[in-house]
Amino acid sequence: MADLLSELPVPLDDQIAAVQRELAMRRQVYPRRVAAGRMTQAEADLEVRAMDAVLETLRQSVWALRAATGPQGQPVRALDANDPLAGLSPPVLAEARQIIASRNGSAIDLQTRFKWHRVHAIRIAAALRDEQAAAQHGEKVA
Repeated sequence: MADLLSELPVPLDDQIAAVQRELAMRRQVYPRRVAAGRMTQAEADLEVRAMDAVLETLRQSVWALRAATGPQGQPVRALDANDPLAGLSPPVLAEARQIIASRNGSAIDLQTRFKWHRVHAIRIAAALRDEQAAAQHGEKVA
């Protein structure tokens, strides 16, 4: 299976680059429009914030797809609302992965580090171990 990020009609990396160009253009053009009275400062700020939000959404999408795929881009696990890893921020998930990958990493280590409820920490640790095992064996995890 090809990389999920490149299978889209316009790859996400290309979409991000386009939004970054659009933001640069808006930051250059909008001050002139405000000065000329063709746009209020509030409208300009809102438009830039909206495009910043689009950029962040695309970046989070890239992160989520990469988190859900193995080294060759095959799906490793399905991330949905029932997935223990769903909703974890990229830095927290990266740190949790490091803890579990370490020689003595455990759910107790996750619970201590992140102040998670014991059952939540156990579910996350199990999901991370499943993900790690699947990546090592090139298998898919449901």
